[in-house]
Amino acid sequence: MFAIGNLVRKSGAVAFGVVLGAGMVLSAGISLGALQDPGGAMRVSGDRSNTVKSAIVEGTPTYVDNVILMIGDGMGDSEITIARNYAYGAGGLLPGLDSLTFTGTYTTYSLQKNGLPDYATDSAASATGFATGVKTFDGAIGIDIKGTVQQSLLAKAKAAGKRTGNVTTDTIYGATPASQVAHVANRKCAGPATAASSCANTTQNAPAGKSDLLDKGGPGSISEQLVQTKPDVVIGGGNDVFEKQKVKAGAWSGQLMKNYAMGVGYNYQTSWSGLYAAPGTPVMGLLSSSTMPTRFADTASKAVKGGAKKSAISCTLNSTTRPTLKDLTQKAVSLLSGGSGFFLQVEGALIDKRAHAHDVCGQIGETLDFDEAVQYALEFAKSNGRTLVIVTADHGHASQIVDSSPPGLSVKVRTLEGADMIVSYGTASGTQQHTGTQVRIGAYGPGAANVVGVIDQTDVHNIIARALGLTTVTTPSMSLVTPTVTGASSGGPKVGDTLRATGEPTGLAVSYQWKRNGVDIPLATTLAYKVTIDDAGAYLTVSAKAGSATTSSTAQLVQKGTATMTAKLADSTISTKTAPKVTVSLAVKNAPSPASGQVTINWGLSSYTHTLIPGDKGKFSYTMPKLPKGKYTVSVTYSGSSQVTGASKSLSLKVS
Repeated sequence: MFAIGNLVRKSGAVAFGVVLGAGMVLSAGISLGALQDPGGAMRVSGDRSNTVKSAIVEGTPTYVDNVILMIGDGMGDSEITIARNYAYGAGGLLPGLDSLTFTGTYTTYSLQKNGLPDYATDSAASATGFATGVKTFDGAIGIDIKGTVQQSLLAKAKAAGKRTGNVTTDTIYGATPASQVAHVANRKCAGPATAASSCANTTQNAPAGKSDLLDKGGPGSISEQLVQTKPDVVIGGGNDVFEKQKVKAGAWSGQLMKNYAMGVGYNYQTSWSGLYAAPGTPVMGLLSSSTMPTRFADTASKAVKGGAKKSAISCTLNSTTRPTLKDLTQKAVSLLSGGSGFFLQVEGALIDKRAHAHDVCGQIGETLDFDEAVQYALEFAKSNGRTLVIVTADHGHASQIVDSSPPGLSVKVRTLEGADMIVSYGTASGTQQHTGTQVRIGAYGPGAANVVGVIDQTDVHNIIARALGLTTVTTPSMSLVTPTVTGASSGGPKVGDTLRATGEPTGLAVSYQWKRNGVDIPLATTLAYKVTIDDAGAYLTVSAKAGSATTSSTAQLVQKGTATMTAKLADSTISTKTAPKVTVSLAVKNAPSPASGQVTINWGLSSYTHTLIPGDKGKFSYTMPKLPKGKYTVSVTYSGSSQVTGASKSLSLKVS
């Protein structure tokens, strides 16, 4: 007797059941006996028609509070089979992926910019398809082939008052998580410091500056738009952008991305212990600088030419540990539960990345990691009763089980049954390519039957939107343009100017809401809004809602307030026995008062930085150390803040 994953096989028979629906057990799944016996490999015992019929639950908003969409990146049927064979045996069953109530397949093709099919998609185009319901070209995130912004499921759920979450083992600015929060023409536009060439946008409806970068007039990089969209729970890798890159335009210009995230309210964490302890939302847990570590080490497991003729390898655990995708999913669900429902996307991203690297063990480990997360989602859905779980992939990949040594790359793996399995990677001599195959989709819960048959990736969007009661198509007449400004002076809108939303629909009852840095402004619920002192340096955004359709304008940057600084020496000529004393006074106009930020006094030999606090009321004094003889220039610099411009003064000092 020996263990295979969660199964125990003895003499070919397997004791294992598949729980279906509300406690129903579907006897099919694992082979019924010894594989060599007549009928031993059969997975179905008896007629299942009534069992399947009784599992169908209507998927209207009346029955669904929550949706968990789970994406195994690059997880085609071949990748699933390889993982199953390795960990559970040829007649075994993946406890999560293979136990979904209803299964079907969906087509994954993307489009060329001329509208013709691109038969093998990339992750960005496919994710945009299921996130927005609209097909697009490879590399595009959240836009159609003309560059028109398309609203995602996460954005629609958030607008409808649902809590939202985005979990991945990739960087949080990777293609799949990005599709729910951003709109860029190039998936490589990760952060504000990304090269301009990777953020260029030459689509028909591109921003005026033909760039998606915020400092060039675009909506911002993926990471910036993530913060703007503000899902309640964000978990993944990619803290390199947030720890090292600074915002280059807008209210948070000059600030690190992590400060921007914390500034809009996120509890920002970079460790599992910190994230695990997070008591509520919004929370952002970026647990690695890049992608997460894989479950299995990739040492010696990459396929090579002639690899099938070499000794079989076994997979070993990675020495670098991380929380499992199940852990991350469980934390996200616990934070999102308890409100008016939620939408959560969970991605097992590294199946794809390890398949690109023809790393069979890495690929297997990530598929098993994903399967465990699926098991948890199904457990939650079963106990909750009002949750729809949909599990699928964004595209197929290159790995294939073959019978003998192929001409391309291959590797022989010893499965936990004790048999050898040859896996071929034949799409390239190095980095492998995606395949254009249709992929599996499975579901559990109210509305699960909608995935049966052959559907398309874009159908996933509408299945979920209908289940949650969201609008399935953005109403064209609801499209807003950048707010116009009435009575603005040169240099941009100022306090007292009026912003007005334009492009409002006719024949519809429309409600408006103005926001300051993403937070609702009380009573600012009309078409026009008059800029106040509190708005200096902030982003003002207007959203419009007609029925269940919601859209937002491009954020309008309001000019910063100005600072006037006076700085004086108690005496400009002193002896070496006297310590120089500087008095600083700051006054601000068209901004909240008193001033905040830092003032630095530099006299060449050294410097002192004073952080302003409300009790200062913009004034403070500093006594410098005694200085040797000489002439000094004392520079006093106010660095400014998100709402106030900086200021500087130079003072002459003689020490004799």
